[in-house]
Amino acid sequence: GEFPRVVIAPGDPEEAFYDTQRAFNLADKYQLPVILLSDEYLATSRMNFADFDLDRIPVDRGMVLTSKKELGGGEYERFQVTKDGVSPRALPGTAGLTFKAGSDEHNPGGEICEDPDNRVEQMDKRMRKLKSLLPEIPKPVLYGPKNADITLISWGTTKHACIEAMEIMKQHDVTANVLHFVYVFPLDEKRLLPILSRLKKAVIVENNATAQFAGMLKEYVGFIADDHLLKYDGQPFYPEDIRAYIMKKFF
Repeated sequence: GEFPRVVIAPGDPEEAFYDTQRAFNLADKYQLPVILLSDEYLATSRMNFADFDLDRIPVDRGMVLTSKKELGGGEYERFQVTKDGVSPRALPGTAGLTFKAGSDEHNPGGEICEDPDNRVEQMDKRMRKLKSLLPEIPKPVLYGPKNADITLISWGTTKHACIEAMEIMKQHDVTANVLHFVYVFPLDEKRLLPILSRLKKAVIVENNATAQFAGMLKEYVGFIADDHLLKYDGQPFYPEDIRAYIMKKFF
């Protein structure tokens, strides 16, 4: 539905390890669902990486009240309307702070309330979370030369097939690079459009039948790729297949 959320699609086990930790931080800090997308390719592939740094991502539990004194004499409102959309929270059982929550729409105090004005106020508050967290969403990572004749846009586990295809194309005197997205929602038009608009030729590589991410880039960023390469036969992409398609289509 229209609840604010973050969607993360790791491209390999290393990204899965670190971005799972970031997912927990974002979920706690902004009090919203964070979805980590995996697939069979990620689950069953074997890859070598250096030892993971357990201290690289510090734990961030966000705004947590530990006593009533922090309210400065005011009443605790679990769903207080705030500028950034995030309400101060207390863990259930915290002395002096009564935690109330309803499954339907609620007022700032947590009681069920179906007043239309309250509904709009609470909905607007929740949606402000997306705007607040956008600065924390990492930009896509560029692999290969900064300027290239063709850019493969990958997300999730198409990452390494695209990078290897890029290396193979070098042997055919084709300059290519890969723009890899791990964070696929929300998408920040102001930060992404300047990056995407500089690409000479862009091909989005996706393991689905409907060019899902291409549609999201069009809807949320206003970017339309030159082409998409889709595969939906239940098999992963192979680098040589990507290279062959690009060479036939553009060169």
